Amino acid sequence: MVADLIHDEGLILRDALHLSGCSRRSHYYQTRKRTIPPDPYILEKVGEEALKRPLYGTRRMAVTLAKELGRPINRKRIQRIYRILGWIEPQKPKKQRLLHNCRETRFVMNTAYAHYCCMHQSFKGRAMNPIR
Repeated sequence: MVADLIHDEGLILRDALHLSGCSRRSHYYQTRKRTIPPDPYILEKVGEEALKRPLYGTRRMAVTLAKELGRPINRKRIQRIYRILGWIEPQKPKKQRLLHNCRETRFVMNTAYAHYCCMHQSFKGRAMNPIR
């Protein structure tokens, strides 16, 4: 959408982001995947304990492993391992959320708002066509 404003209306990036209500930081944001693999020793221990005690959840498994290994084990690490092994699945589907990414949101401009933007001094009186 921001690219459309820049291309069609001839706006600079700052003005296009201002019109769309998006910040520069969210415009340039790129998600990164986790690249750290789980510890193979803990992965093996979780597998062994899960075979002995299949009804244990992640919290109980974390406590059991912490006692067995003699050091604290984070519950979220156990959850990640359970997810990797396919032993944990979401109980209900995730809610569809509206993404606030500037590239994906559709912005429909109100004609009164467009008129205000045209007359606002930051846009230097350039004519703008409403987005369809």
